[in-house]
Amino acid sequence: MKSELPTVLVVFFSILANAASAQELSESLTRCRAVTEDAARLHCYDAVVHALQGAEGQVIATAPDEQSDELIDGTITAIEFMPSGGRIVTLDNGQRWRETGTAPSLKLYVGQTVRIKPGVFDSFRLFGQGNRATRVRRLD
Repeated sequence: MKSELPTVLVVFFSILANAASAQELSESLTRCRAVTEDAARLHCYDAVVHALQGAEGQVIATAPDEQSDELIDGTITAIEFMPSGGRIVTLDNGQRWRETGTAPSLKLYVGQTVRIKPGVFDSFRLFGQGNRATRVRRLD
């Protein structure tokens, strides 16, 4: 309980500081509560608390909306290697995704079927075989 006290105080004082922020906080928490996947819901709540701690009295957090719940399944048609070590993956639907985190254990190859799952705050993860994943950002 002691470790939760600072978070509770931040939420409390943020609500007192700005009534509009209280409304945004309520909406963000309601959206987080609607997330069905446990890990995604926890990540949503963590992001709201993180935004509260850095917002200086202004809640800026937003949770994912209904549109971001769509999974993207596709087959890799091309892989480009960036000088920084990341990859750009082109899917059969024409979408291009740039790897934002490096996951050397995730092996990708042309012809491989992958799934892209949305996360919180417009983040995405590309899943390959064996449930391994890397963070990606859409280019096209």
